[in-house]
Amino acid sequence: MRGASLDDANAQPPMTPTRPTSASWVPLRESLAKQIHELGLAEKFRAIEVFAAYRSLTAGDIASQSTPVRFKNGELELVVASATLLHELRHFHQDRLLKGVRALVPNREIRALKFRIATTEPSA
Repeated sequence: MRGASLDDANAQPPMTPTRPTSASWVPLRESLAKQIHELGLAEKFRAIEVFAAYRSLTAGDIASQSTPVRFKNGELELVVASATLLHELRHFHQDRLLKGVRALVPNREIRALKFRIATTEPSA
């Protein structure tokens, strides 16, 4: 090969884009839905929506001292800073908060609010 370089001899033909066959092609919507399901993101998205609804209903001390931590099987679990606040929320605000969250997120079945006191980790 006169005048040809070593690079020319080893060069690959240019890649041409190929369209997937109909048997292997999956619409993006289906592919994303499958990935979201497999990664468990759907449950997390539902929880975030319910958490935001709870936060929008609370203000002041209640908002700063209570945190939504889990939404599972229709129960919104909240961690509160003290036994006093837990008592106040259970006996004076629970019905109002539950109705409010249900109204803000009508597409989610919210059966109950569960309160628990925050625990502190022992110092090492």
